[in-house]
Amino acid sequence: MHLSSFDVRRHARVAAVICCGLIAWLVAPRAALTQSITPPTITRQPVGGNAGIGENFAFSVAATGTEPLNYQWFFNGSTVAGGTGSRLLLTNVNVAQAGIYFVSVSNIAGSAVSSNAVLGVQTEVPRRLGTGRILQLGSQVGVPIILRASGQENAISFSLRYDAKAYSNPAFLTIYSNAVINLTLSQPAVAGLAMALPADETFRAGYRLVGIMRFDLAAGYQSVQGGLAFVTNPVPIAAFSPGAAPLPISASIQPHRVLSTSNPQLNSQSGLFEQRLVIGNPSAEVMTNLNIAVYGLSADSSSNGVTFFNAQANLVTCPLNDCAVYVECECSCDFYDPFWGFCYGYAYCSDNDCNTYVTGTTVSTPYAQVNNLLPGESREVTLEFYVTDHRTVPKPLYSVSRADPIVTLVSPNSSPVTIIASRYTADHVFLVEFTTDPGGTYYVQYASTPEELAANPYQAKTALPPVKGTGGSVQWIDNGPPKTESPPVNGARFYRVMRSP
Repeated sequence: MHLSSFDVRRHARVAAVICCGLIAWLVAPRAALTQSITPPTITRQPVGGNAGIGENFAFSVAATGTEPLNYQWFFNGSTVAGGTGSRLLLTNVNVAQAGIYFVSVSNIAGSAVSSNAVLGVQTEVPRRLGTGRILQLGSQVGVPIILRASGQENAISFSLRYDAKAYSNPAFLTIYSNAVINLTLSQPAVAGLAMALPADETFRAGYRLVGIMRFDLAAGYQSVQGGLAFVTNPVPIAAFSPGAAPLPISASIQPHRVLSTSNPQLNSQSGLFEQRLVIGNPSAEVMTNLNIAVYGLSADSSSNGVTFFNAQANLVTCPLNDCAVYVECECSCDFYDPFWGFCYGYAYCSDNDCNTYVTGTTVSTPYAQVNNLLPGESREVTLEFYVTDHRTVPKPLYSVSRADPIVTLVSPNSSPVTIIASRYTADHVFLVEFTTDPGGTYYVQYASTPEELAANPYQAKTALPPVKGTGGSVQWIDNGPPKTESPPVNGARFYRVMRSP
């Protein structure tokens, strides 16, 4: 090999530097050498998530230790070609790239291996923005903005329209102190928001509270009467991955809900535990077919399972096409904000057990349904639980989401059953007693007048769930939604019982 005089001089300088470096290393005190060289330690593990076909997805890791640090990413146990940096970017992903990823970090002193991060690749990613449980403190309300993230979103934007008669002076409070926030108030009664994380960060996969849209509440209005709607102006509804690549996203106002009773209470008359929730509609449109799904029911002291007694059906598909269901529990303190000055547990739900992420199949998940909730309307529902020992208090978790209607048609071949007793027993509670056959199915129908009840015997309002016969008399209790559309008031309700053939 021929070397020019320039090459000879350059190689000589490099050799001299290397030689001096080796001499310095050999004569260095051994104690100082031991202190200055440390093996790698992973300080931030890679996080998995979901990506749609054709989207990009990035894994990243952070590590400390003596430089230089060397990185090698692995997919299902095999090395990833070109995956030799602290960040692994997958572009235009396909189903074959779904699986387990991890990274090995090494240096002169040793190596460290990260935990596994799982990438799911879906034909349709349920990435969306939604609202959470609306909070009120005095004359101010907070509307949580929740992102259903896949783990690759770096920035989001949206516009939120509101009823200016009820809400005013919008402001946005975020839990991401390093985010860049731009709030646009150029249009009346609309707050536009653009939010971006630093270039090397993304929102973690799952349901994430990104911040609170705060409003002043006008006197005489309820917090749920905000008339909210996601709109595209002045700021579009959008999401972006690092590098500003657009990602598909949807947005919807979700039903508001809050517990009226902190724990289920035993009703001595029915022998069932009851818990009351208030379901509210903070949007500007009618909400129909709201599913109240119940999770987390375990067993009593006799190891018998707790039953959601007035469940009307079981889920056969995942709510919102998403098998990761956001379940928002009640906290002893909602959240703390330095501007408002109260407990901030809401923002750190995964740590403080304020929210629970329930994943997996929903085939066996029971639910009840509330229908036709008008804008700004709130409706209290009573959920019933059967516990065989009558003393173990259930600890249900609830998720409320929009869904398809439950279709109930009483067969024309059904026959009427004689009602033994029908009486108004307490405020908004009616008791209907009738005799049943073992294993029979009975539908209770209701109306506000006898004429309305008799007008269409097979398509009248029908209470759900149906009653299963015991072979004796049954005392059926009408305590309002979700069994019936509204609670009976002042005894002004009439009933008919039909036995299904």
